[in-house]
Amino acid sequence: MQRLYFVLFVWLVSCFVFSCSTAAPNLFAKQTLHEQYGKKLTDAGLNETAIGRQWFTASQQALQSPVAITIPYKEFGYFAAEKPRAVGLKFRAKRGEKLTVQLSNRSASANFKLYADVWKVESKAVLIKSFDSTTQTMELEAEDDSNYIIRLQPELLASGEYSVSIAVGPSLAMPVAGTHARIGSVWGDARDAGARRHEGIDIFAPKHTPALAAADGVITAVNENTLGGKTVWLRPNGKSYTLYYAHLDEQLVSARQRVRKGDTVGLVGNTGNARTTPSHLHFGIYTFGGAINPLPFVNPAVKKPQAVDSQLFKMSIRLAGRTTVIIDEAKTDMKANTFAAPLAINATSYRVQFPDGRLGSVPIKSAESASRPLRNAILKDTSFLLEEPQPESIRKVLLNPAATVSLVGVYKDYALVQTKEGIKGWLLEKDLK
Repeated sequence: MQRLYFVLFVWLVSCFVFSCSTAAPNLFAKQTLHEQYGKKLTDAGLNETAIGRQWFTASQQALQSPVAITIPYKEFGYFAAEKPRAVGLKFRAKRGEKLTVQLSNRSASANFKLYADVWKVESKAVLIKSFDSTTQTMELEAEDDSNYIIRLQPELLASGEYSVSIAVGPSLAMPVAGTHARIGSVWGDARDAGARRHEGIDIFAPKHTPALAAADGVITAVNENTLGGKTVWLRPNGKSYTLYYAHLDEQLVSARQRVRKGDTVGLVGNTGNARTTPSHLHFGIYTFGGAINPLPFVNPAVKKPQAVDSQLFKMSIRLAGRTTVIIDEAKTDMKANTFAAPLAINATSYRVQFPDGRLGSVPIKSAESASRPLRNAILKDTSFLLEEPQPESIRKVLLNPAATVSLVGVYKDYALVQTKEGIKGWLLEKDLK
């Protein structure tokens, strides 16, 4: 098997060198980095090999069956060369949030490159961003409340560690200067005894505090009315929405004026229907469909993921006791010593693959390393050592009665054992004593 991987690797490298020397300029201009690499595999004929087909299948499965996460998020994981795999992480973001994705990788192999694609999930998955581990950092503004998937996949026959993190922050700058600004009344709060709802947020600050342009753009209107008092409207460059500044004490810009982020557009006050309230800026965002919640756009609190202790990552684990785990997003009780192969680790849990191929989540505190056997066991009768914990599995070797094996872990009715020769496989647990 190792020789097969070596031959494929040499073929892969030679095909890539040839393709790079003969390709026409801009041949892949409209393809993502992941698609470019997939085309090279296809051109080299590797899509017709078993391991090549596994790579393409893993790519699709990561989109079809992603793991649900909550952002901010960070995980550390490992890709093995002998088993092509991809990671799909699905999360929900709010319109106006800026997501910062950081990706890093480490390997003894120089060819370990990770491809990262971000998809927005509507009726179908739509690709919106593509980069790789040589870029390391990517920023994305959520244009509506939606689900997103980030897919990670290394090149074929490459193994190594990776880390991915997603932080959440505002896509616009804070529209009020100084450290004393405080967001008070928020979107949807009752107004006029419940007759209407608040279509923005109120940012309280001392009178005459500068109200700032939250983005580069153009002033579309400067006017005054009984509700908002002195107001300014700013259209950010390249955006489909307009920013609304109300209750200003003074307006310091004029219509059609271009401004840069941080420029002063007015001074905080309490004009209009706010004359009996403390000085504040009413800040709103309007689209063609009406007002939207501005808080995610300007919330100054950047949410960063919890740190992950990569030293806790193990190549194999088992449950230290009876534990409730998550399998296919459903809670399941599993007995002590249940074996699993970690794919990644986050701040609180392992993301694992169980011996039957199902994916799940195991609390870190409930897991222990399976690098050492639990105990020695003796076979009751002649038994075949199986590749997987199921009766129709491939038979690896025939073991004689009274043979001694090391018990590594269990899964349902089966036991994972290792022979004196170092061969690992599965037996029915009832066949051991």
